[in-house]
Amino acid sequence: MRAVTLSLCAAVALLVAPTASASEVVRTGEQTPALNGAAPESILAFSWTSRNGWVQIPVQVDEREWVDVSAAYVGRDFSGCDNVANCNIIINQVEVLEYTDARSLVGADTDPSFDADDEIVFMERFAGDLAPDNRHPNAVRRGTRTVVVTESGVVYLYVSRNNRDQSAGYDLVNYEFELVAGGFPEAYDFQGKAEYEVIETAGESVGANPERSFAETPYYRQEFRDRWITDALFVKSNSVNRSTSDLLDRRKFLFYPGYCARSEWTASVARGTIVASIDG
Repeated sequence: MRAVTLSLCAAVALLVAPTASASEVVRTGEQTPALNGAAPESILAFSWTSRNGWVQIPVQVDEREWVDVSAAYVGRDFSGCDNVANCNIIINQVEVLEYTDARSLVGADTDPSFDADDEIVFMERFAGDLAPDNRHPNAVRRGTRTVVVTESGVVYLYVSRNNRDQSAGYDLVNYEFELVAGGFPEAYDFQGKAEYEVIETAGESVGANPERSFAETPYYRQEFRDRWITDALFVKSNSVNRSTSDLLDRRKFLFYPGYCARSEWTASVARGTIVASIDG
């Protein structure tokens, strides 16, 4: 459905065309109260048409929580911070609403049920028609029916009464996060590097934690070389074969035009950590 990599220095967003076929619809638990308290994996999505009746569609549930950002650095030594401004984010209590990840230092959501700040996401292209009020899919808790109206149609969310697969048999994105140096957090450089320590010029070099990460769908493949550094995009010509040309040199970031002291490279070189790296 979607892949997310979040760090305290960067958020990587996938490049998709802003059309209904590629658009995500996101709802929080606060917007879907009938689903609150359910096991995240029990939430299902359906579309309805008069011709086909109910059709299960893929849905993803992402758990989020208000966390102190220092949790992402648990057990790390920051005595070497070079100035107070850089250390404040570690020594002061700063809470942010972030995705949780049992494989990161942030850990899993302390509330394992679907709650107000968790998210549900599905693709708009799966939306159908308005269903009769007295019609429900099989093996669902009818009292949890939640209607989501999109620009393309209607999607119905329910809590399941069995162990039906939430993906409905689809795998819409393949995301792999891989550090060149090894596993996270063991091989991860939390301190970063001073810019002068990097021999190469800023132009094409990567930062403190080189990656071989990618996100791939039936339509494109996007590759990541480090935090903030996206340097490959392949568009598939027929939804099966990858195009032979890499369309992207590097996705560039500047504070403002003409100011080159801070860029995607300086952010990638600097200290930071991974909050969540998840693939629905």
